[in-house]
Amino acid sequence: MYSQFVAGETLPAIQNTIRELRQCGIGTMLCVPNEEDLSIDYDNFRDRKISLAGKLFDRNANAILDCIEKTGN
Repeated sequence: MYSQFVAGETLPAIQNTIRELRQCGIGTMLCVPNEEDLSIDYDNFRDRKISLAGKLFDRNANAILDCIEKTGN
């Protein structure tokens, strides 16, 4: 379990939280965690890791770029 602050579950909720924090003089930063547990199937871990690596990289890169684009608005 992680103990962390999440600004909201939707873009409008996050934008509202950012506005409120800025009014209090608190800055914000973007943190896009992209984690995968590839070790569930231990027997095929290496093969799965190699075959999924490119797909996961592309998906995660697109998620990060999407977040950056949304924070610019």
